[in-house]
Amino acid sequence: MMTDEEAQARAQNCARDGNLIEAGWVMTVLSGMPDGVPETELTPLRAAFFAGAKHMLAVMAGAQRRDNLDTQKVANDLRAELARFRDEIGPKDGPKDVH
Repeated sequence: MMTDEEAQARAQNCARDGNLIEAGWVMTVLSGMPDGVPETELTPLRAAFFAGAKHMLAVMAGAQRRDNLDTQKVANDLRAELARFRDEIGPKDGPKDVH
């Protein structure tokens, strides 16, 4: 498992290279996962994270075709889900907001 500093550097590198969803995953692990989660548990969570990202891209593409994409509604929904997730597992030290 990476240290927080290594994960933050990886997230910055991912974002710089245009891998924004991977950067989001790294920051999600930093901000929402308790320390010491084994890789065997992170793997299915990562798959679920990327499935969610794929779903959001499909939602956004469909809304864009209909010309009714409300990005604020999407952002509010994501923030609410993240807050519920944090409430369920408890926050760890680290960034408190995932963009």
